[in-house]
Amino acid sequence: MTDVQQRAAAKHFAEYWKGKGYEKGESQKFWLSLLSDVFGVEHVAETIEFEDQVG
Repeated sequence: MTDVQQRAAAKHFAEYWKGKGYEKGESQKFWLSLLSDVFGVEHVAETIEFEDQVG
């Protein structure tokens, strides 16, 4: 992904997520989208693990 493409993806990402509701309920989707759509991480669901945080 070129720098120009990444900037455009970041702008689109920010516009999409602006004003989204429940932060906890959307957090995993947010991170998966950010990593794949903006940073170009391939196979994000196979690469990233979310840990439960208590407290």
